[in-house]
Amino acid sequence: MVVHGANDARVVLAESGQLVEALRARGVPVEYTVMKDEGHAIENPQNVIALYTSAERFLAEHLGFATHFEADKS
Repeated sequence: MVVHGANDARVVLAESGQLVEALRARGVPVEYTVMKDEGHAIENPQNVIALYTSAERFLAEHLGFATHFEADKS
């Protein structure tokens, strides 16, 4: 999982794109998210929630556990 703020002044967006391309070329599953209204750190509260929700889902899928949303349904 790669998350990048589009307004990042420290890391050029193309660098995360190259990382994602290299991982995919090796068959590594990658979820790539560019947050258009963020910089180097994800700070907008709505984006932070979206980031943690996506991270939980991605890790659950690849590590084989239920998300807390799935656990609440049972």
